[in-house]
Amino acid sequence: MIGFQVGVADSSLMTCKYNKVIVCLALYVDDCYFRGHKVIDDTITKIKAAGFSVKVEDGLKDYLSCNIAFNKQQKKAWLGQSHLIKNLVQKFGELVTGMQRYRTPIT
Repeated sequence: MIGFQVGVADSSLMTCKYNKVIVCLALYVDDCYFRGHKVIDDTITKIKAAGFSVKVEDGLKDYLSCNIAFNKQQKKAWLGQSHLIKNLVQKFGELVTGMQRYRTPIT
């Protein structure tokens, strides 16, 4: 797809190499997010030429109902859905407030 290679473990995550720059493309139904070491105008042009609309935003904070936080100094990112948990608590009240909490870290 436009020079991108489909991932082995996850077919919705694709990568493309331009010289020494790697661009990653996450695709889920009609939501698409791509990121690389630096934004490459050529990548945007190719995606638009293939018939897709592209909106360039700086600083992704939400994707597929997940909150995303980046710490560039530590080179870390966090995904969370705390807003969905809050909605469950509002809707079901005592049924969920007494449940045990679990941490589920990702490698």
